[in-house]
Amino acid sequence: MANPTTSPADNTCAPHPTMELYQLRTFVAVAREGRLTRAAESLFTSQPAVSAQIKALEEEFGLKLFERSSSGMTPTPAGEALWEQAEQLLNASRDLCAKAAALKGAVSGLLRLGFNTGDHNQSSELISALAEKHPRLCFDVTHGNSGALLQAVQGRDLDACFYEGTCEDAGIETVLLTHYNLIVVIPTEWTSELERPDWSRLAEKPWVFNSPLCSYARYVDNITREHNIAPQARFHIDEDRTGLNLVASGQALTLTTTEALAASDMHDCAKLTVWPHFSHKMPFSLCYLESRRDDPAIAAIREVAQSNWTAT
Repeated sequence: MANPTTSPADNTCAPHPTMELYQLRTFVAVAREGRLTRAAESLFTSQPAVSAQIKALEEEFGLKLFERSSSGMTPTPAGEALWEQAEQLLNASRDLCAKAAALKGAVSGLLRLGFNTGDHNQSSELISALAEKHPRLCFDVTHGNSGALLQAVQGRDLDACFYEGTCEDAGIETVLLTHYNLIVVIPTEWTSELERPDWSRLAEKPWVFNSPLCSYARYVDNITREHNIAPQARFHIDEDRTGLNLVASGQALTLTTTEALAASDMHDCAKLTVWPHFSHKMPFSLCYLESRRDDPAIAAIREVAQSNWTAT
């Protein structure tokens, strides 16, 4: 019986392989996404092109890399075994290009940046400053919560991101830019009821919770442990403005920052009140892989970011 991991031709890999890096990128994209259509979208190419590249790679290796089914593409044992090494080769090629760029001193190419959800003014100002200083640099900007952005940096889907909270992840370098002030915002109509520093009373009220990957969620976890409370997580929302609207309508209380409240169009809303019994300084940093510290594009964003914030 034929080995199920080999292709029908059962060729051995050529003495002088002709595979290209773009084929490895396609292989990794299909392995990650599990479908040709999604892989094609992530690579900005067509589904037939992706299919042809996978077929060519299978013929090159003499191995069947994926099982095809109506539910998608699943790596074979051989595909699983090669996936990690393909990732390593792609990462090594990016590091090599970054090293060459550093030796040349050029700041060009694509810089993929992650900004926190809602920080659109911040991102536009920073990118404008970078674009003016480095005219050959192009940008791909993503907005999301801190945890998701950091994961994208670790997976090399982003080059750098801005991160709220303390990051102690191995392999990540952080550059402290400033501190944000965490606060609890309550409906003004609850002010007299919550006038004392009693966390158990707050726990009885509905809360706006964030995604587990959001920095606010991690601080809520700390608060619940410190004060031994179990807040009512009635709403799960990843965006400050919607949470503040719910507070203004008397539906819930929320954790946010003084800076986010001040930047919103609700900073002077009479229906919102900052609970006076809680305030916490939260670090705000630029994060990137330690191995890319000397990458010219990373150095460029680090320099511009540091000039825009003063660490406190």
